[in-house]
Amino acid sequence: MKRFILALACLLLLFNINVQAAVTPEVEVKVQGNIEKGEIIDIFINIKDIERFYAGSLSYLYDRDVMKIKSIEAGELIKGNGLNILEFGGDVNNPTGKVDYQFTCTGQVEGFKGSGTFIKIKAEILEKKDFHIFSKAFQGGANDDFNLKLQLCERTPENKINELDYKFTGYKYTTSKGGETVKDIVKSEVTKNTENKESGNNIAENKPANNGDKNDKDKASDNIKSEANKEAQNQEKDKAQGDKDLLNNKGKQSLYVNIGISLGIAMVGTLVFIMYKRKK
Repeated sequence: MKRFILALACLLLLFNINVQAAVTPEVEVKVQGNIEKGEIIDIFINIKDIERFYAGSLSYLYDRDVMKIKSIEAGELIKGNGLNILEFGGDVNNPTGKVDYQFTCTGQVEGFKGSGTFIKIKAEILEKKDFHIFSKAFQGGANDDFNLKLQLCERTPENKINELDYKFTGYKYTTSKGGETVKDIVKSEVTKNTENKESGNNIAENKPANNGDKNDKDKASDNIKSEANKEAQNQEKDKAQGDKDLLNNKGKQSLYVNIGISLGIAMVGTLVFIMYKRKK
């Protein structure tokens, strides 16, 4: 009976480990402040249940008639946790109405884990109008529908950088309903009509649709991964050089030890020989 209970406990433990390993990070947008002209709001990009978070990037496309970005900075999830990071982006004066942020860890570390705020954006409301913040995993560049491009990257035990899937809860503000969270994100009819019009023009001109989005996707996908991979490769080189130096030091130490042992044996042999001669 005891063996059966022990076996059952082991199976439950293995099942629990598998379930935990399959957890997908959750990303949620929170907006604090009054949506009124002249007011300052805080936009939080929060992440729940992430592991081995080694590198990440964000690109937010916003309506410059609605808001003006005042600042963008990393949240407590990756700040103040004892790990060194390199940060890029942060220009809030982009005339295209887009703000970016990227980071990668440095050193031989797994990255961040847990839950908290990844990015905090501070903005001033210029006009009280409808707006939204939507995202989906593995999307191309930020666009009118999914205007928040996110990349969450893990460093695997094999020292590879992989982009993670995530569940997303967005935010939508309308002057009629106010602010609300949105889990099931559907394209707006206005955007659909715009896309249909652009698609028709592309067909008429014999040009492929959304080619620019593909280019944006390639660039965005390569950007943070390349930085993180460079850092990982540098760490591998440092580790290899460290191992080589360690082996050299061990070799030298071994040589010195052998020489010391040989000298010690020779001295003992000499003393034994002298004592033997004196007895004679």
